[in-house]
Amino acid sequence: MTLLAIGLNHDTAPVDLRERLAVSESEIPGQLAQIKAATGASESLILSTCNRTEVVIQGEHTDETAMLHWLAKRADLDPAQLSAHIYRYHDADAARHLMRVAAGLDSLVLGEPQIFGQLKTAMAVAKANGHLGSSMHHLLQHVFGAAKKVRTQTDVGKEPVSVAFAAVRLAERVFDSLEDCNAVLLGAGETCALVGRHLRQRGIGELRLVNRSMGRCREVAAELNAQALPLNQLGDALVHADLLVCSTAAPLPLVGKGMVERALKARRRRPIMIVDVAVPRDVEPEVDELADVYLYSVDDLREVIDKGRAKRAEAGSRAELIIEAEIESLARDQAVRDAGRHVAQLRQRGASQAEVALTKSLSRLRKGESPELVLARMAHELTQKLLHEPSLGLRDAATHPEQLAQALKVLGLDKDDRD
Repeated sequence: MTLLAIGLNHDTAPVDLRERLAVSESEIPGQLAQIKAATGASESLILSTCNRTEVVIQGEHTDETAMLHWLAKRADLDPAQLSAHIYRYHDADAARHLMRVAAGLDSLVLGEPQIFGQLKTAMAVAKANGHLGSSMHHLLQHVFGAAKKVRTQTDVGKEPVSVAFAAVRLAERVFDSLEDCNAVLLGAGETCALVGRHLRQRGIGELRLVNRSMGRCREVAAELNAQALPLNQLGDALVHADLLVCSTAAPLPLVGKGMVERALKARRRRPIMIVDVAVPRDVEPEVDELADVYLYSVDDLREVIDKGRAKRAEAGSRAELIIEAEIESLARDQAVRDAGRHVAQLRQRGASQAEVALTKSLSRLRKGESPELVLARMAHELTQKLLHEPSLGLRDAATHPEQLAQALKVLGLDKDDRD
């Protein structure tokens, strides 16, 4: 079985390319089926977040070229154009990459915790749709185990920096005081919920939460002591918004230039700061043309985030050692699993040969041959068959001392049997 992880992230591709490759959770089952048809992979999963879209496949053969063409088709690009933005990891390197991703070491925000849950969700979706088997399940247990050790044994995740935190810190640079500001959160996922918590801690004024699904919207709004509004009231909510933070999974922008222009007119041109961390973007790029709007994307948060990253760098070194130890553990476990398959194959071969010998012997007994002679002949023939291939292997290894010593050890012939 070979393993391939292929995709792009915040380091290899700009946000406009990332959003072209983004896969919503509802799309994933269909896309997994397409990947299986295109590559023949026996197991696969898709991880798509605001900062990355990557595919992990496992099978007898993993077709990297087919996966690149699949990604290029989704992005509506020539494969050669996309290739420069794509990373590819195979086998142990792919496992190491997944461990680093799960631990938050490959994130825009070093050590951010959300990616762990996002990878768990990706695993659950793949499993529910029949694309996750025992091999990748075993791999992911090591991946999550490594991430948990990084969380508990290092300080990588202790600095309170995240995309949500960075968005609020950026807002603090723009406004003299958040206590004098009103905010609107577009989306009711974990990112907006976390932004809301940070804003409340900093004494934000009025807080409104806008979402397509009102059930989830009311739940998060209650936690944040915010007003819950349906999506069709977003335009009205913007009139009261000094700060708008967007993070939904919508495939198309929800905030258009005309909507923001109308809000600005009603606000008598008082500025609006907009932080759009969604991929695909929730805000039309043309909104940035408006004079009284300060529009930031997830890529604009990098400066804020990099300061927190520096504080975690030392802890990251310890985390890398933990991951290397987990890679060694995975290799040992895989060797044991492989050995188990070989042992099962060997036992099956022995059982098959014994069955043939037994059938022949019973036939001879029915013909009236001497039981003693039949048993002796069966023992001789079975011994010859069982030891034929090991004997050939020993002869081949005879001229290579290291191979011979290993073969003798495997066959239990390295011990002195004279006693």
